[in-house]
Amino acid sequence: MVKKYVLFFILFIIGSNVAFGFSGGPPAERTGNPGETCGGTTCASNCHTSYSENEGSASFQVNLSASHYTPGDALDITISFANSSAAIYGFEVTAVDADGNIAGTFTPKDNTTQTEAYSGLYAAHTKTGTAKDQWTVQWNAPSWQVTEPITFYAAGNEANGDSSSFNDYIYTANASVTASSTPSSCEAESISASSTDIELQTGETREITVAVKGNNNCDVEGVTVKSKINKGKRSIKISPEKEETDDDGNAIFTITAKKKGNAKVTFKAEKLKTKIKIKVVE
Repeated sequence: MVKKYVLFFILFIIGSNVAFGFSGGPPAERTGNPGETCGGTTCASNCHTSYSENEGSASFQVNLSASHYTPGDALDITISFANSSAAIYGFEVTAVDADGNIAGTFTPKDNTTQTEAYSGLYAAHTKTGTAKDQWTVQWNAPSWQVTEPITFYAAGNEANGDSSSFNDYIYTANASVTASSTPSSCEAESISASSTDIELQTGETREITVAVKGNNNCDVEGVTVKSKINKGKRSIKISPEKEETDDDGNAIFTITAKKKGNAKVTFKAEKLKTKIKIKVVE
C-alpha cells in the first residue's frame, strides 16, 4: 500500500519551472502517509515512476530530537539523505496520530524549508533547500490529547536535475513519538548544577543554572530551589536565596566573588540537593 502512495509523490523536485517541476516545493499529501487522499491515478500522471520506491542506494531517514514530547511543546525533526551524490534533493513531511488525524503543526527554522503554503500541516523544501540533503524543521506538538503514537511520514526525492520527472529516486521513511508525562505529573527526581567547581576573581560574577528533572527526563516547573552557603560566606555572595524553576525546569542564581577564599554552596529542591565548590582568587 505504501508503494501505491509513493506514486502520489508527483512533480516533486526538478530544477526548472516546467509543468511537472516543483523545485519550490511539492503539493501537499505527498509523504507516503497511507491516509492521504490524493487518490486513484490522478496524481500518478507525469510522476517519478522510473524506479520503485526505495530502489535507490541512498539512505533516507526521519530523525526526532527526542523519543517523547510534551503536549504544547516543540521538537526538532530532521529529514536527511546519506550515501548520495545526486544533483538536487527534496522532501515533504507530515505528522498524524494513530487515528490518522494530522497532529500538530510545523514551523521552518531557516530558508531551506517552508510550511506556510501548507498552513503548517506539512513541511517541505524550498528552492534554496534543493541544494541540501538534510533539513531540520520544528514540530509544534498538539496541546490536546491525541491517540498515541504520533507518526511522522516523509518522502524524499533524490533527483538528477535534468528538468524531467524521469530517472529520479523516490524514498519514504517514518518515525514515531509518544507523549511524556505532562508537567503537572512531573515529579522531581534529580537536581544538578551547570557547574560544580568554579574559580572566580574578586569582583567577578557567574550565573549558575540549577536544573530539576523528573520521570522520563521531564522538566519540573514551579518547584522551589533554595541556595545555602555552607562555607566561605565572606568570600562569596549568592542571589537569590531561593528561586522557582521555570517551564524548562531551571532556576538561575548569581554568584559574586567578594574576597579571596574557598566556598561551598548547596542547592536544595524538596528532598533533592546538589553541591558546588567556588575558589575566589585575587
